Amino acid sequence: MNHTLSRISAVIIAVFCFALSGSARGSVSSPILPGSLAQSMMLPSLPEAITPTQDAASTEATTPTQDAALTEATTQAQTAAPTETTTPEATTQAQTTAPTEASSASADSLRSGSVIETQRDSVKIWFRQSKINLVPELHGNREALDSAVSRLQTITSNPLQYRLQSIQLIGAASPEGTIRFNRWLSKERSITLINYLNRYVNFPDSLMTVAHLGRDWQGLKNRVLADPAVPQRDKVLSLLDSKPEPLEELKKSRAYPYLYLTHFPELRAASLVLEYQYFPPLMSAALADEAKYLSNSKITPPLCAGKTTRPHLV
Repeated sequence: MNHTLSRISAVIIAVFCFALSGSARGSVSSPILPGSLAQSMMLPSLPEAITPTQDAASTEATTPTQDAALTEATTQAQTAAPTETTTPEATTQAQTTAPTEASSASADSLRSGSVIETQRDSVKIWFRQSKINLVPELHGNREALDSAVSRLQTITSNPLQYRLQSIQLIGAASPEGTIRFNRWLSKERSITLINYLNRYVNFPDSLMTVAHLGRDWQGLKNRVLADPAVPQRDKVLSLLDSKPEPLEELKKSRAYPYLYLTHFPELRAASLVLEYQYFPPLMSAALADEAKYLSNSKITPPLCAGKTTRPHLV
């Protein structure tokens, strides 16, 4: 009996020591004991001992799913974020590129010459009936002549800003009188205007054209169309459209005295028509720099003929 108790005590002490050593090592393994002895000692069962392992397994099983969901949400947020942030950038880029494109278009237009403006000016000088000499006091001729001279001087003295294209002089006469005399009148009136302009301005004859209208029927028609007070206006317009020389038919109408006093004096005239190109200041400055460079007498050719070297100044 005593021997049996001693053995049991030794076994209990050994088991207790073994359990303490396992706890110190962090092990959860149960000692290998006979089933009856384990039950009698009320040791923890295996399922209770492995509960932390199951929790760890379930945590490890659920963690990838949560991480995947979090990753997907983050990816969507990152994908959506650039869309929201790029909208102001796109707007800013559009706003900043618009002036650039406009400037490029302006530069291209400047280089191609599409920004050059073609202008047309005209001046009209009146003459007395059957006369070809200038009368400055008649019909504001002095102001018209001064304007013509000033415009021509401005154009011809600024070749970098203006380019004269054509000078047209048109002489005309009122319908009364013979055809031959009115042709001579219209020619001499245009020559009178040319001679006056040549006193103040030198312009090339190659750009000048002269027209002698003789009886100015078209001018009369234009004035009748603009004047509803003309007697028998429809009849007068019909005569002007149907006959090349309707003077005799007009003399028989009630409208002739009105036309003779009101509209015929306006047809005794000579007109100057100028057509020229106007260069904007930016283009004028560029042309001036180029002309200054090309007109420099000190420009010498490059020393190395085999190289495409720009001429240099000495």
